[in-house]
Amino acid sequence: IPGSETPRTSVLMELTDSVGVLHDVLKYFWKYDVNVSRIESRPAMPDEMGRRRFDFFVDFEGGVGEANVDALLAMLREKSEKFLILDEKEVQWFP
Repeated sequence: IPGSETPRTSVLMELTDSVGVLHDVLKYFWKYDVNVSRIESRPAMPDEMGRRRFDFFVDFEGGVGEANVDALLAMLREKSEKFLILDEKEVQWFP
C-alpha cells in the first residue's frame, strides 16, 4: 500500500573493539523501543593508539523527530567514536 511504509532511519557508528561493545549499544534500541531491521559491520582504520575499531551500519524503524528515536540517537552519538545519520536518497533508475 503506497504511503503506508514505516519511516526508517540509517546510522553509521564507529566503535572501538572490545568484548560486548555491540551489545552495549544495541541495548539502547530495546530501552527506547526501536526495532532494528538490519545491521552490517566492517573493520575501520585503527585509532592513533593502534586500537581496532569497527563501523556498524544500522537500519531501524522510526524517524528523526520522534521522541524515542531522538533519545536513541542522542545516546548512540554519546557512545560512538564517530556517528552519522545517513540521509535517505532516491536513486534514479537507468534502463
